Amino acid sequence: MNFRSEHNQRAKKALKGLLASHPRSVLRGPALLLLARISAREAIRSDSRDFKAPLDQFREAMEVPPAGWDRGEILYRMGQYLIRRRFGVEGRGLLDQVISRYPGGPWVFRSKILMANSLREEGHLAQADGILKELDPTGPDHPKRLATTKEEILRFDYLAGNLLMDEGRFQEAQDRFLQAFKISSDYPYRHPDVLFLLGRYAYSMKHNRRSAHLFRTFLRLYPGDMRSSDSEYYLARIAGRRGQASHEMARLREVITDNPGTTGSHLAQIRLIRMAFFTGKKSPLPLSELQHRALSHLALI
Repeated sequence: MNFRSEHNQRAKKALKGLLASHPRSVLRGPALLLLARISAREAIRSDSRDFKAPLDQFREAMEVPPAGWDRGEILYRMGQYLIRRRFGVEGRGLLDQVISRYPGGPWVFRSKILMANSLREEGHLAQADGILKELDPTGPDHPKRLATTKEEILRFDYLAGNLLMDEGRFQEAQDRFLQAFKISSDYPYRHPDVLFLLGRYAYSMKHNRRSAHLFRTFLRLYPGDMRSSDSEYYLARIAGRRGQASHEMARLREVITDNPGTTGSHLAQIRLIRMAFFTGKKSPLPLSELQHRALSHLALI
């Protein structure tokens, strides 16, 4: 319960107490895995340079005798961690091991979904689409559907919608999202990836009020998520769409100041430069001069 509620310190204390008092328990492997997952979560949020420490903890869990214990999950969690730390090739390699070593295990479907999403994020849309077609839970050419539970079908539908968005097929993406929403209306509010995705979709469709509501909800429910700065960036852009240019600029500067080095901060810097030099009619200045001024502007930011 503490882990799901993200009370990391309380969860760590409880797990370490269990390991100390029951060193030979069959729960030793799952307890070590949870400790590794907490360490991975903290490393991702702090963007720690020491990305290897959680991997060592995962390997320690791997060495525990397998009685009543699923090693496929350890490989999955390691791959998930590496992908989130932007080691996509290495992470997908571990996920491929899950699929090859435990073909009938419960982590195969999730591994393929995560591989497809990693490929999508890196721009390999055709490869991601190929994996989704293999997994399609409703495809007529798939007699043995891999997505059977409600959770798996929802994961599939939202990822398929995300891929359609990246391909510019917004109407088809909307159909996927509506299909998923009919299955569960509260699922997005329990999964930050999906909630952020729906905010992006509403923003892309220029549904400003809806997207602002979703991004504010995201910030309220998941204030420590790495996409918080992106949400703040989109809220600033929505203010600009509503004709509040000065408010947009002020919020963009806040994103840069409060979230240095993040994706949202980089997007805000680019937007501020564009607002300063490229709004309205085409600038009469030569490109070299615009570049010089843009770099000077960035230094002030």
